[in-house]
Amino acid sequence: MGHGLYAQESDKVRFIDRLNDKEINFLDNVFTGTANPAALSFNTVHTFTRATVNTHFKRGDFHVIDGSSRYNDFSVDIFGLKRIGKLSLSGDISYINSKAFDHRWNNTALMTQQNPFVLADSVASDVNQESFSMYAGASLKMTEQLFTALKLQFVTTSLSDQTDPRPKTNAMRFEAKPGVVWRMNERNNLGFSTNIGIYRSSISHTIVNNLVNNTYFLMKGMGDNAQFTSSDALSYPRDYRGTSFSGSAQWNTKLGAFDNLIEASFSANSEIAEDGGAAYTFKGGDYSANQIAVYDRFSFNTSDVLTHQLMVRAAYIFDKGYWYDQRRTVDTQHANRVYYEILNKSEVQNSTYTQADLEYRIDKRHHEDAPIWTASVNGGVVNQQTTHYEADVYKQKFNAVHAGIDFTRRWNLKPCYIVAALGAHYAAPLGTPVYNSVRGKLEDTFSRPVFEYSTASRVGFNTRLSVSLPLRIYSTASWLSLYAQSRHTFYTGSNRFSAFYNGTTRSIIDAGLSITL
Repeated sequence: MGHGLYAQESDKVRFIDRLNDKEINFLDNVFTGTANPAALSFNTVHTFTRATVNTHFKRGDFHVIDGSSRYNDFSVDIFGLKRIGKLSLSGDISYINSKAFDHRWNNTALMTQQNPFVLADSVASDVNQESFSMYAGASLKMTEQLFTALKLQFVTTSLSDQTDPRPKTNAMRFEAKPGVVWRMNERNNLGFSTNIGIYRSSISHTIVNNLVNNTYFLMKGMGDNAQFTSSDALSYPRDYRGTSFSGSAQWNTKLGAFDNLIEASFSANSEIAEDGGAAYTFKGGDYSANQIAVYDRFSFNTSDVLTHQLMVRAAYIFDKGYWYDQRRTVDTQHANRVYYEILNKSEVQNSTYTQADLEYRIDKRHHEDAPIWTASVNGGVVNQQTTHYEADVYKQKFNAVHAGIDFTRRWNLKPCYIVAALGAHYAAPLGTPVYNSVRGKLEDTFSRPVFEYSTASRVGFNTRLSVSLPLRIYSTASWLSLYAQSRHTFYTGSNRFSAFYNGTTRSIIDAGLSITL
């Protein structure tokens, strides 16, 4: 069984291996799962194409406050790998059409999840969303020791609904990821990679019924907010601009049956919100975040058929949000032009997120085949502390633990190939969480449910079943796969901060088919 960079010389891909590209490439290529796009050069399964049609459903009230109890989407995805001599290529293109029912409290898209400067309204509405994404990657074996790579990724999305204030959101992200791997000797490999990204988004509103005065909430975090109404600004436009940069280094060393890879990374991200469009400029908040992370994967064999993986992940994130105190001014000498004068810029919120995860995985595998079965167990802890500055200093903090177990079995019952998986997951707070809210007006409808969900005890299970049959398409040997998978989560908390989730559940179901060439 190969690990590290030692599987990349293989030229042909067996027909059955195309079904298990993720599992085989994970086991044979220790760079799989890192941020380095040069990992593409070391895949065992390096040439195939897969087209997938998927339906996705979410049901249940146990979700984040700005989520939806009912969500449907339909997607089409085409993914492929290709090796041409020393050049390895990858590409993916996908389209998603979705609808979220009774959605509220967030009109943004593709924004960093921890960014508190959300533009929102409190009116429940059905949101239609279309998303298109694509990426292309290439990795070249320059010499026997040097591999270089570049990956380009683009995603764009559009959201709209037909309930006043009728937000319309467009957003995009673009990322460029260069990377290099240097084979120092037969036992050691060194890699470096970077990621440069940009984010752009625009939001506007359309009011049909002018008799109703709608409220726009300019969130600042921890329930704090500023408010505008449709009488102040009918469409209330907002633009987001963001940039990100990250760098990572990988070191892989191999000694006999033991293989280890460690990756250290740093990232910096900033997002700025500005309101008013061409009419005026109102600062909606500046957000910045820095992250350091470490990932280690230790692999070893205890027999000809058993392969073990021990993976450790740790990350520390520190972010800040700045708010501008602004005064509305009317310029009577220039056609009563409205503008906002900046009086002060100050830090309104900062947060730290610390997380650590440990996973153990064991595979039973004959030679270079896909695993007959895979078992894994994982666990981790997270700590979050948030400080908000308003008239006073407000603090929230909590610790939580999570754990999971999964088992997957594969049967090659010629001509049929079957995969079945079953797992369970659990999460709960550690100690006593500390809660605070800045604005009492939104406390019961927003602030308390947000904190209750973050600290909630929960338990659940997940299942997956896929059946694949061989067929020929224009004389090309192919696989037709039918699959279904589900994940069910049950709230088991004590309603400590809110009864919003009392007795709630969440089910996520996927079903579809794929053709692998």
